[in-house]
Amino acid sequence: MIVLDRDDLERMGRDDVASAINDIPAMKASVTPESSPGSSATLGGNFLDLRGVGYTRTLTLIEGQRYVPSSISGGVNMYVVPQALISGVDVVTGGASAAYGSDAVAGVVNVRLDDKLVGVRGSVQGSITGHNDNRRYTVSMGGGMKFADDRGHIILGFDKSERSGIPLISDRDWGRRAAYSIPNPAYASGNGEPQYLFVDDVRSSIRSYGGVINSPTKLAGTQFAPDGTPIPFAYGDLRTSSLMRGGDGTPTVGDAVLVSPVKRVSMMSRMTFDFSPRVTGYLQASYARTEVVNDSITGNDSITIRRDNAYLPESIRTALGTTASFAMGRSLNDYARGTIENDTKTWQV
Repeated sequence: MIVLDRDDLERMGRDDVASAINDIPAMKASVTPESSPGSSATLGGNFLDLRGVGYTRTLTLIEGQRYVPSSISGGVNMYVVPQALISGVDVVTGGASAAYGSDAVAGVVNVRLDDKLVGVRGSVQGSITGHNDNRRYTVSMGGGMKFADDRGHIILGFDKSERSGIPLISDRDWGRRAAYSIPNPAYASGNGEPQYLFVDDVRSSIRSYGGVINSPTKLAGTQFAPDGTPIPFAYGDLRTSSLMRGGDGTPTVGDAVLVSPVKRVSMMSRMTFDFSPRVTGYLQASYARTEVVNDSITGNDSITIRRDNAYLPESIRTALGTTASFAMGRSLNDYARGTIENDTKTWQV
């Protein structure tokens, strides 16, 4: 069992508690705004993933109680708890956690609230990258007070955070390198060669911006220039059924979003009351909202072109002979990029 108190979390120097917890060796930061920038149901959230077996196998509790899921696939977004109200985090791993159910196979994370807080505490944090992007700030406020001759206690917390994100992978030098892992043709079992090579300029061997013919064999390796003229397709080296290094194919790392821009707000209150020395009750209410607006990634397609296509160059039609069609791989980068909007609201009483 790993126990992190508030002092431990603050010493880690992270601008949110979820990022601090992800620093634990047993955690895998697999679902964060940095790691899931596409269009998934977890977009913009931070879901804890113990041992890397999936966030739906890590049970997240608040004060020992289950919390309403923050996505359709389950799991709790750690951003729902205002940081100023957190007194610590307990992480339970191993077989003991399975007693909580199938969603706790990897482990259990229990967030402890500072339900004895008296007075007001708060923090303001901000950061920016060395590339002058992904500007972010977080404001967290919390307060508490006693009432009814100290028999009752109430705490209130509020968080607000924004990050501008990083629009494109190509905004980084390493992103423009189009580095990727590719099978090593020299590898054989037991020969000491690595099975994969991590190299720059990895491209598709079956797609191009204008379209490349992949079948039938007699036309394979012919691509179309922007004006539709058939020209040879240059293959690179280290070629596999779908990848190669260099050549005319489209890069494997396209203009995807690197870090999602996120706006989030969370509020939580908890009231406890001692009705008698043996009877205690509580009322807890919370609300959280996460907003993300992303550009979509342009797609790829395998297109079948029939020989009676009115726009088909005559040289291709002649080369087809009696063959009815050919298959062409094309990257649809000339299509307009769509917008993905994800607005998640979570509340619980």
